[in-house]
Amino acid sequence: MDKGITTRVMEAAMCMQGNMLEEKLAKYFSDQELQTAKDKFRGGIGIKQMFRMAAKANGYQYEGDDVTLDMQRAAFRMTDRFPSQRGSGSFSTYDLSAALANTANKFLLEGWGAGEQVWRTITDIVSVRDFKEASFFKLSGNLKYKKVAPGGQLEHGQVSTDSYTVQADTYGIMFGIDRTAIINDDLGVITRIPLEMGYGANDAFNDAFWTEFLNNSSFFSAGHNNLVASGVLTGTTGVQALTVAEAAFLAQTKPNGTPLGMLPSVLLVPPGYKRAAMSLMESSLIVGATSGPMGSSNTFAGDYNVQSSAYMSNAAYTGYSAIAWYLLINRPGMSTMLTAFLNNRQAPVVETADASFSELGVQMRAYHDFATNQMEYRAGVKSTGAT
Repeated sequence: MDKGITTRVMEAAMCMQGNMLEEKLAKYFSDQELQTAKDKFRGGIGIKQMFRMAAKANGYQYEGDDVTLDMQRAAFRMTDRFPSQRGSGSFSTYDLSAALANTANKFLLEGWGAGEQVWRTITDIVSVRDFKEASFFKLSGNLKYKKVAPGGQLEHGQVSTDSYTVQADTYGIMFGIDRTAIINDDLGVITRIPLEMGYGANDAFNDAFWTEFLNNSSFFSAGHNNLVASGVLTGTTGVQALTVAEAAFLAQTKPNGTPLGMLPSVLLVPPGYKRAAMSLMESSLIVGATSGPMGSSNTFAGDYNVQSSAYMSNAAYTGYSAIAWYLLINRPGMSTMLTAFLNNRQAPVVETADASFSELGVQMRAYHDFATNQMEYRAGVKSTGAT
């Protein structure tokens, strides 16, 4: 094998063949790796070429164009029949399995990141070590500092015996580079399919998250003092509606009856009110107000981070609404939602596995380990959007 071609150069060539954006290529690879890939693979790169190069570097000698089962076995070192070469051009500089997996993962992450990420702004994110149910202390208000008596003895605090719980599950799917894709020299199975798998991972996560968040008729309720009928978010009505919702939020107390003492930071609205909410947050004047020569001052300008999700008004989800909106806190230990990722891996991953010894092809699997639950009702106020 050409000594200038390393595993990362092969990955760069595949990413360029998959039309990855220049800024993404620059993020993943060095200038030298990208230039080498351009120089060595001016006409692009195909699956057959990768298999032939890897097999040859691993000691396999074959002059034909087609990928055979023996060639695949050699490329993935599935046999001792073809002794590995040694030296600067040996297979140790080029790992086909790693190159395929790393490239697929890059496109998987592109798909995952292209989907909606609004959930990140309204949930507390935690890491769990396994698939057992994990518990996290609930807000109690019992860790307030106390004046230290002469002598410096500190009093013991108490935490709530209640807890929030979450239990991670695995979501995933398999796909493969089969014999047909290899014969057709279709690199799309390494680029386009993982990209689509990333979209699918995003769909799966958002489906789980918004199913949990929107089914909230008991979570946001009169009994929890976090449900108001304050109206829509447009013009003077919007200011009045926000005033009512904010007052309800500020009236919340900790379990011990003392003030919650925290301010909301996120204004979450359905798609139909996104622009109206943004205007309300960016305008120094109230649109439509008649007092004064140019209208009344908008004291809410800049107060809240406006977020909007298409899931909120989608009829496929229990609790959907085209007009309901929310004021929320998003802080560690104080959010309306709790999201857990196994070992803090917040994005899906692709792994490769050699096909069976008698099968021409490569198997890949993509998966994601997570869970999401409702958390603290005091961390938000819901407006029905009606008066």
